[in-house]
Amino acid sequence: MQNLDALADSVIASAKLFVARAVTKVVDRLTALEIKVAAIPAGAKGDAGPQGAAGATGSPGELGPQGERGEVGPTGERGLQGDPGLSGKDGADGLRGEQGRAGLAGAPGPRGEKGAPGQDGKDGAPGVDGKDGAPGSQGQKGDPGIAGKDGAPGVDGKDGAPGLQGQKGDPGHDGKDGAPGPQGQKGMDGLRGDPGKIGLSGPPGQRGVDGKDGAPGPEGQKGLDGALGPEGQKGDPGISGKDGAPGPEGQKGLDGAPGSQGQKGDPGISGKDGAPGRDAFEVDILPAIDPARSYPRGTVAQFGGGLVRSVRSTSPLSEDQSPVNSGWAHIVRGISLVQFEQENDRSFKINLLYSDGTVDMKAFTLPAMIHRGIWQEREYAHGDVVTLGGSQWHCERETKTRPGIGDAWKLVVKKGADGKDGKPGEKGERGATGRAGKDY
Repeated sequence: MQNLDALADSVIASAKLFVARAVTKVVDRLTALEIKVAAIPAGAKGDAGPQGAAGATGSPGELGPQGERGEVGPTGERGLQGDPGLSGKDGADGLRGEQGRAGLAGAPGPRGEKGAPGQDGKDGAPGVDGKDGAPGSQGQKGDPGIAGKDGAPGVDGKDGAPGLQGQKGDPGHDGKDGAPGPQGQKGMDGLRGDPGKIGLSGPPGQRGVDGKDGAPGPEGQKGLDGALGPEGQKGDPGISGKDGAPGPEGQKGLDGAPGSQGQKGDPGISGKDGAPGRDAFEVDILPAIDPARSYPRGTVAQFGGGLVRSVRSTSPLSEDQSPVNSGWAHIVRGISLVQFEQENDRSFKINLLYSDGTVDMKAFTLPAMIHRGIWQEREYAHGDVVTLGGSQWHCERETKTRPGIGDAWKLVVKKGADGKDGKPGEKGERGATGRAGKDY
């Protein structure tokens, strides 16, 4: 066993020695080859070989330190002329400069056109009268002579020497901006400028046009009637009534036998005149009836919005509060209670309770306009208003028909025509250049 281990060690050592010698020879040959290659003069650059297949993307390395700024490259060719920019506002007027020196007299200008004739000069002073000559003999009257032709125009005078140049006048007002010239051809792209700042967000756009009405949904089911409310509490007992009025007068008894006639008495003292009777308009009307007391015959009082009059000595009102059973009669019937009941959106009921206990019921319907939304296939009543296809319709009578068919519906508001497309807006200014991206 020990011999095998020694043999293995010997083999390994021999292998290492062989490999070391072989590697040394290879290194020597590579070194000599590099020396020869370095001595070979560089030949012409060969054509680029075909691009190899893209390798797999490696994991991004750490961001290296920023390198020094390179030298500015040569200026590129001038780009094509860009679109003319918007006209800037006029700058403020500069300070007025000092007046310059008078320039040299210019050459005389071209001869101007002939001016209009001047005004006639004033008449000169009259000359001294000459002495009268001897009168000659009177000659015969000659024929009138032919009108002479206009004489030739005189030679123009020489131009005068030019006057001294006047001082420089104040600058005139700036003229209005002229109309923009035609758009020039697009210039070549200029050098890429430094990235600008990020611009502010633009204003929000205008609200879009409302969409058309959606299809009507199905009509919901009728809800259940609410539960009956709890019974109210029992009221407090009423006040005990007062003692009743004395009973009616008894019947008249039978006449007794006539007695003997008495003696004539002395005349009595005359009585005083009684008070004058009251007129009908002076009757006092009580504001109400006390249900616990009695009233004499002829009493007038208010009751239930009307008037009652006692036809006898009354008794206290009964439990049903009916004055007729207690000796009263209605002379003016009044309304003691008015109740309103609404049956649906348009139908109403009025209950009238009169002072004599009678009840009258009045029912009526108001054809008020009630908007029912988008038209659906169901029953509609007079006054209902629906929308369909952008138009509004009014129901003239009960119907289930669709608006536009027959005379049950009346067009109230017709759908307007679609508006024209707006003109395209002006071209916006060019946005700021974004920041340059980083290489990873």
